[in-house]
Amino acid sequence: MHNLAVIHRVFRQREGDEAVFWVPPYHDMGLIGGILQPLHVGFEVTLMSPLDFLKRPIRWIEAISRFRVTTTGGPDFAYALCTRRFRPGATAIDLSSWRVAFNGSADSRFPRCIGFENHDTSLLDDLFFCN
Repeated sequence: MHNLAVIHRVFRQREGDEAVFWVPPYHDMGLIGGILQPLHVGFEVTLMSPLDFLKRPIRWIEAISRFRVTTTGGPDFAYALCTRRFRPGATAIDLSSWRVAFNGSADSRFPRCIGFENHDTSLLDDLFFCN
């Protein structure tokens, strides 16, 4: 409960937030971020199949836009996949609701976060929480 309270405070989460997660719940990021944190704070979450993400990573980005997601994250490779496959202007994507994007990898590369962020200049400078 203490860790959930710390995440709540640091990410400034609140009721009414929206989240989307594709990381499976048997992984700590999927369990905490995708199930426990939304229950603790009281916001809605859309859970995606990890296979759907891997087949077409842009689904994650489309879900962020469609559901007006405020919080989501993933391992470093997820941002790398999206950076390589995202084509600005190819589809209508609005990421302006996205306040918290975290990178929870053991092998985190901050430049990948920055490379991803540069695809949408409307994102805030402090959007990404990289370890």
